[in-house]
Amino acid sequence: MTNLPQPKPQVLPIQLSGLHSLGIYVAGSSEVAILMVSGGAQTRPGSHRMQQQLASFLLQQQISSLRFDFPGYGDAEGQPTDFIQHAKWLSEVVATAQQAQPQIKQWVLFGLCDGASAILLNQQVLSQAAGLILLNPWCRAAHNHARTMVRFYYWQRLCSSEFWLKLLRGHSKPLHSLQQFFQFWRQARITDHRKSNAQQAKADTSQLTTEQFLPALIHNWSQYQKPVLLALSDNDLTAQECASLLADLPKRQRQKIDAHTTTESISGANHTCSDAKHLLQLQHLLLDWLRQKFPS
Repeated sequence: MTNLPQPKPQVLPIQLSGLHSLGIYVAGSSEVAILMVSGGAQTRPGSHRMQQQLASFLLQQQISSLRFDFPGYGDAEGQPTDFIQHAKWLSEVVATAQQAQPQIKQWVLFGLCDGASAILLNQQVLSQAAGLILLNPWCRAAHNHARTMVRFYYWQRLCSSEFWLKLLRGHSKPLHSLQQFFQFWRQARITDHRKSNAQQAKADTSQLTTEQFLPALIHNWSQYQKPVLLALSDNDLTAQECASLLADLPKRQRQKIDAHTTTESISGANHTCSDAKHLLQLQHLLLDWLRQKFPS
């Protein structure tokens, strides 16, 4: 069997509020393409080159992809900003992609951590996206962080042989850890009564901050009517915070999200799926979901 030559990646100039940036577009034959949104202080290859490796995997399936730099990172001008500003820039990225690649009929947005959150905070982008792939979305707030620390982190430590070895060798501080546990336990109880009001608040996108964004995120997610893949790493605090937030939502709001969201767990994976076997698991989750939701 003759191997077909792989197309060369194309450089795509992108303007974000007048700042110059670059995207890398890899062309497959499918009419579906994946737009990758970096999270945190990451450049377009992604953490541990995850997005670059994902682009190569997708190309093997003839699925196109675009990855890019936000201002302040990689080859982009400007100063680094937070994911609230990134959410606003996404409209320009999608518009540029659609204009440059008119043969693509369906753009699916992929985001890790606060890149996933940025996607959910932009209603215009959501109206244009054919689907979403959310990997360990950033959903931290005081109440769910404290509850997750109690339910997940400290329980995980108690089940860890490393913790008990350190304790027996005198290399840990059990009283300090116990004090921290009770601080989180009290915080979870104190903030629990405020949770329902915050979750049911109307989305006010004009007043978003990195501390006050979850009502808008949940509102937009519950209103989104197209397919969503939620991939949660099994060994990641951020993923557990997202799962905790969703589990504690009012029943009607959770049902709206569940109606269009497929949730998958990546067993043993960390936040960025940096281990090769976990990245492979993520890749096949994405491919199976894409084939199911966007059959060629």
